[in-house]
Amino acid sequence: MSDESYIQSLFADRLGGSQFGKDTKVYKFEKIKRAKRAAQDANPDKVFEFANALGDSYQLKSLLDYSDLQSPDENGQTLVDNAFIKADALFEYTGKLCVADDTGLCVDALGGEPGVYSARWAGAECSYADNVNKMIREISKVPTELRTARFETAIAIV
Repeated sequence: MSDESYIQSLFADRLGGSQFGKDTKVYKFEKIKRAKRAAQDANPDKVFEFANALGDSYQLKSLLDYSDLQSPDENGQTLVDNAFIKADALFEYTGKLCVADDTGLCVDALGGEPGVYSARWAGAECSYADNVNKMIREISKVPTELRTARFETAIAIV
């Protein structure tokens, strides 16, 4: 079994089998290199989630393990773009198999916003509190029964 197939099957098994939600899009892994280590992002919770999904097959390191590597600008137009921006940057630095993701909050009544712009929705230099305050302002105009949302995630393996 190829690394790509193996990793896809691990995520499928650990995330509820091959049945994902009806709105889930499964993207073909476009790039993959053989390695014994996978590296992810600087969020310790996400590293933990990936470690659980991959099991003991890979030793995971995060961006925190590479203190001299700056996080790349997530300037993609989609979550998939941003996931690949992160994975490509880390692969260029480490030369090892890299797993990265990007997640966005998609509010139905706001046309899917903030989506890919979740982290910078209130402006380029905004804080988490700025984003929360903007969400409160925007969602206050929407009837309670229409306040539905979901997190969407794209995962890239390079």
